[in-house]
Amino acid sequence: MKRFNIPLPEKTDPFWAYFAGIMDGEGSLNIYYRQSIHDRAIGKGYARWFMMYVRNASIELLEFIQAKVGLGQVYVHKNDIGRDHDKDSYSLRFGHNEIRQILPFLIPHMFLKKPLASLMLDELTYISQTVPTVKREQALIAMDKKFRETALALPGNKCAKVRADSALRARLEYDLGKPNLQLFLKRSEKERTQP
Repeated sequence: MKRFNIPLPEKTDPFWAYFAGIMDGEGSLNIYYRQSIHDRAIGKGYARWFMMYVRNASIELLEFIQAKVGLGQVYVHKNDIGRDHDKDSYSLRFGHNEIRQILPFLIPHMFLKKPLASLMLDELTYISQTVPTVKREQALIAMDKKFRETALALPGNKCAKVRADSALRARLEYDLGKPNLQLFLKRSEKERTQP
C-alpha cells in the first residue's frame, strides 16, 4: 500500500477533467452497509460504508492517478471471472475521508455520474456536520434511498438492466419496502416486454 503526503492538484488542473472522465466511464460510487456495533449503526447493527473506485486493466493508469492525488489504494484482481481469463485487472479504491477530499474537485467535470457524486458528497458532509440521533438516521436513510434511485436511473447502469438479479431484489426490498418493490418489478416487466 503506497501512502503519499502531497497536496491535491489545484482545482483548475486539467487532471481533474481527465480523472472525471475515467470515473464516468470506468468508476463506481457506492454506499454499502456492513455489520457494526458502534453507536453510528443504523437499523439492526449496520453502518454505512462509502466506496469510490476505478477498475481498469492498466495498473499504470491507476498508479498515475494515485500518485497525482496522493490518496487511494490499488488492488490486484487475479484472473477476473467475466473478463479475459488470462489477464489480471486492478482497482483504485478510495475510502470515505478520501472521497470527501476528492469529490469537490471531480464533480464540476463529471457528466454521467455527477448527480450520484453530488448526492454522495452531500451525505458525507451531512454525516461530518451532525451528531448521531434518531432524526439524523432518518435523514440519512432518506438520502440513501435517493442515492440508490439515482444510481438505478443512470444511463448504462448494469443494475438497471439486470433488475431480476436476486441481490438487487433484496436491496430494493430493504430500501423501498415490499409494496414499492412489487410496483417497481411490474413496471420493469412491462419495459422488458415492450419492443
